[in-house]
Amino acid sequence: MTQKKLYKVKWINSIKEVPQNEWDKLAKGINTPFLEWDWLYLMEISGSATLNTGWVPLHLTLWDNEDSLIAAAPLYLKLHSEGEYIYDQIWIDLAEKMDIKYYPRLIGMSPFTPVMGYKFLIDNNKNYARITYLLVELIDQFCIQNKISGCHFLHIDPQWQYIMENNSYYKWMHSYFSWENLNYPDFNSFLSVFKSNQRRNIKRELDAMAKMDIVFEYLTQEEITPELYNYMYDYYVKTCDQFGIWGCKYLTKNFFEELYNRFGKRLLFIVAYHKNNKSKPLGMSFCVYKNDQLYGRYWGMGKNVKFLHFNVCYYNPIKWAIKNKIKRFDPGIGGDHKKRRGFISIPGFSLHKFYDWRLIQIVRAYIGEYNMIEQEKIMEINQALPFTNKKNKLKNMLPPYYLIN
Repeated sequence: MTQKKLYKVKWINSIKEVPQNEWDKLAKGINTPFLEWDWLYLMEISGSATLNTGWVPLHLTLWDNEDSLIAAAPLYLKLHSEGEYIYDQIWIDLAEKMDIKYYPRLIGMSPFTPVMGYKFLIDNNKNYARITYLLVELIDQFCIQNKISGCHFLHIDPQWQYIMENNSYYKWMHSYFSWENLNYPDFNSFLSVFKSNQRRNIKRELDAMAKMDIVFEYLTQEEITPELYNYMYDYYVKTCDQFGIWGCKYLTKNFFEELYNRFGKRLLFIVAYHKNNKSKPLGMSFCVYKNDQLYGRYWGMGKNVKFLHFNVCYYNPIKWAIKNKIKRFDPGIGGDHKKRRGFISIPGFSLHKFYDWRLIQIVRAYIGEYNMIEQEKIMEINQALPFTNKKNKLKNMLPPYYLIN
């Protein structure tokens, strides 16, 4: 009997077709919270990731004969490249010049969530490499039969690249920012890593809040009221609108309204108020945490307040992270100003496979050069970090896979 015949294969159009306990027995064992059933379910039922927005859920699941889920690949059929934060315009242009139909594509990621951690969800009692090979084979068959141009896994778990390279995927390096906790006992200990000039700059940005009588609250779970979810949605919309056509405004109001019931246990809101007026927040940031990892996702403010962004999105989440023994804080991609506030640049990866031989040849020929350019960019960012004893600090902060690559 072939391995494939040992299992039932189901392509599903909504995660609600999988019992939550079955999905989460695989998803809750990994670091990222953004592949858990509740998060992906909210994306779908809120109208955020649907056919209308160009994100068609098409998850691949593998079941044993007892109807127990043993593997899942969260996947989406994409009709465009928006909301992915992997800028593939060069491949789009090449495909157009060669008269290759680029869309639709199959994408593996948590929608609109550019933080590292994507991987196949596989039962720990199964052979991970063998099940991975089977899932890849099923994806290849589906894409070829349905004339899908390619399959792309974005913002992946960095260690996952090795097993997927053995399955004919090409890795593309990208720069991410990360704050690494060097067992700081308090925030002042964290500030001590900076050169004196930048330490003064950060203290000035912190002191500016006190001078304006701005205070901060760190709210989790039941402490976050329904009213605050509504404010967070309003601020999210306002922030997205500031970027015009480049804003990634996919999340609906219903998504935020349902967060309390569905995902409240994972949420941290940093809320800024005037000291004597807590009727309306001045600004807020929306973070997610799991185990010893913290992720910054969205933020916004009612009116422009100088330095408020740095305080609600960086300094106060770091204070909370230190207090709660968080090992790593991912503030979200982009923003060169992060390097001056304690975030180092680290490499992350996306994985790509095309099914047209012409695109395959182009990727094979040039992906190594792209990766060298990106690695040079990462090194340049880290060379500009305003740290004392920078070489030793980076050695302790950089993840092991950075040194390998």
